[in-house]
Amino acid sequence: MTEKKWFGLSRAEKTEKRRLEIIEAAAACFIAKGFHQTSMRDIASMAGVSLGNLYNHFDNKADLIMGLAALEEEDNQALLMILTGNGPVMDIIGAFSEALVDLVRAPDNAALTAEIFAEAMRNPDIHEIFDRNRKSVEKTLSDLLQRGQAEGILDKLMDTGITAALLMDLLEGAALRMAMQDNNITDAERREITRMVEKTLLA
Repeated sequence: MTEKKWFGLSRAEKTEKRRLEIIEAAAACFIAKGFHQTSMRDIASMAGVSLGNLYNHFDNKADLIMGLAALEEEDNQALLMILTGNGPVMDIIGAFSEALVDLVRAPDNAALTAEIFAEAMRNPDIHEIFDRNRKSVEKTLSDLLQRGQAEGILDKLMDTGITAALLMDLLEGAALRMAMQDNNITDAERREITRMVEKTLLA
């Protein structure tokens, strides 16, 4: 089974695949036990590798969180594709809002977000890499808001950079609250999110 899994892969591809499996194992451990309660041995066991093999790829848990940032960047690509798509500005913002809420409120994502946020408060290197990911989405959302201003749809006095950041705060906060409760989002809540966003942005 193991030979089949690696068959046909180059050495570099095998290394990258192994790193990804370890990162995913670390994420599962952080979700189940929390960052500080998880040991490198726990992660090695979850990934099915020796402790020595794990240390060949990652020096510590902070390095593994850096690896998680790359996975977050992949999730963000889906959001960026929505924001740069064609169509009416408010329709795009609505689709983005729903996608962001659904992404953040997913139970595993919400738990992992909480662990990463807490660690980022203590580790400036971790904060920097996740902040860079977020700012990429904020900038693209800000560009879309500027397009709405140019089309006369959105408030021309709006500072689009600040508004983009606050809008993401609003959506992420609502999503995390849902995750802490029953994690269901009702039609009424979706309508209210849409109404609140429109009321904030429309000229």
